[in-house]
Amino acid sequence: MLALACGVFVSIAVCSIYHICLVGAALLTWRSFRWKELPLSAKWLLMFVMVGILSTTVNAAAMDDPARLLKIKYPLFGVLGIFLMGSAYKRFLTPCRIEVLLNLFRISITVASVYGAVKALAKFDLLTFSMGGFPDRSSGFTGVMRYSHGLQMVLVVLSALLIHRRPSPQGFHRGLLLVAFVASLIGLWASGTRGAIVGFLCAVPFVFFLSHRRHFWLSSVVCWPLAILIVAGNYLRSDAPQTPAAPAAIIRGMSGDDRLHIFAAALYAVKERPLLGFGPGQFKNQVARLRSQYHLDWKGRPSSHAHNIFLETAANLGMIGLAALIAWLVCWVREVWSRKDLLAQCVLPFICAFIVGGQSEYLLDANNAFMVFFAFSLSSISLSRKPEDANEHHSFQDGASTPLRPKIQVAVAELSPHGHGRAFNASAPHTAI
Repeated sequence: MLALACGVFVSIAVCSIYHICLVGAALLTWRSFRWKELPLSAKWLLMFVMVGILSTTVNAAAMDDPARLLKIKYPLFGVLGIFLMGSAYKRFLTPCRIEVLLNLFRISITVASVYGAVKALAKFDLLTFSMGGFPDRSSGFTGVMRYSHGLQMVLVVLSALLIHRRPSPQGFHRGLLLVAFVASLIGLWASGTRGAIVGFLCAVPFVFFLSHRRHFWLSSVVCWPLAILIVAGNYLRSDAPQTPAAPAAIIRGMSGDDRLHIFAAALYAVKERPLLGFGPGQFKNQVARLRSQYHLDWKGRPSSHAHNIFLETAANLGMIGLAALIAWLVCWVREVWSRKDLLAQCVLPFICAFIVGGQSEYLLDANNAFMVFFAFSLSSISLSRKPEDANEHHSFQDGASTPLRPKIQVAVAELSPHGHGRAFNASAPHTAI
C-alpha cells in the first residue's frame, strides 16, 4: 500500500510492487481465504476473470498476443485485496498509520499536479530545470489521458474528505488535503481532457448523495448543465484547433477526434464475435482490418483500445464479458449504497467518475486500474470478526461478530459521517472501512 500511495501518479513500476506483495501474501495465506463469504460484487468480478480465461482459450489460435491475458490480473488482484488488506488492517494498520499512507498519497498527487501544470503552462521542467517546447496539456509524470482521468477520480474523493471528514488526533492534516485538492483541480484544468472534466462534474453531486440530498440536487443543477455544455459544445464546434492550450482545449470540437470511428470499429468487432469477443486486449490488433473492411475513415494512427470501458470489454470478451462487468458495477454500487460511513461517501462518487470518464477512455488498465480495484478491495473489507480455531478472521457477510478491538472502534467512529464516536454496525451487510 505504501508503493501504491507513492507511485500511482508517478510510476506504474512503483505501483507494481503492490501487486508483487499481494501475490507473495496470497501464496502464503491462500488456505485461510473464505471464498464463500465474498460479497456478490467480488463473485461477479471473478466471473469476469473466468470469462477472460475462456475467451483466451477459444481464441488462442487466432490471437496475435495471447499474453494479453495477463491484463486479467487487475480484477483478480481486486478480489485478492479483499482478503489480504482485511488481514493487514486487522493486524498492522492503526488509524495513525492509515493517515501516514493518506498523507503520502496527497503529497504524490500534489507533486505530480504541480510538475505537470508548470511544464504545460510555464514550459519549464522542474526535474531538469530547463525550458522547452513542451506540450500545452499537463500530463503529470505519466501520459495525459492516464493522468487526467486518474486525477478526476481522486478529486471527487478529496472533495468528499474535505466536506465530510472531521479533524482528529490521528494525524489528519486538513491543510495538506486542501493543498492536494487545489493542485489537482489546477492539474485537471491544465490537462484539457474533456472526458475527465465531464466525469468530475457528473460525479461531484454524488459526494452529497448519501447524507445531504438537498445539496445533491443543488450541486446537480450547477455541475450537470456544465457537463452537458462541454459535451454539446464539442459536438457542435468544428472550427477549433485540435491541440490548443487549456482552457480552450476543453471545447475544441470533434473534427480531428477519431473516437466516433473507433466506437464504430468496436461495434463491428462485437458484431463479428458477439459471445466471447476476440480475446483479452485483442481489439487493438483488429483495428486496422476493421477500419479498412468497413471503410472507417479516421486521420489518426490505429488506436490501442476502444476509448470506452464497455465497448472495449465487449470487443475483447464479448457480450458475456460485458454482462459480467456491468453486473460487477451494479453490485458494487448497491453494496456501497447500503453503507452510511465516510468511505461510502468517498467511493460512490469515485464509481460515478469512473463510469462517466470511462465513456471516453479505457480505465481498466495501468495506473487507473490500480486505483479502481484498490478502491473496490477497500470498500469490500468487513470489520466484523469471528473466532475460529483460536484465530480471528474477518467476516464478509452478515451476522453477529465479536467486539472490535479499541483501535478499530476508534477508526470506525472517525469514519462516521457525523464524527460523533458512533461505531458502525458490524452486523449490517458488508460494513467496512
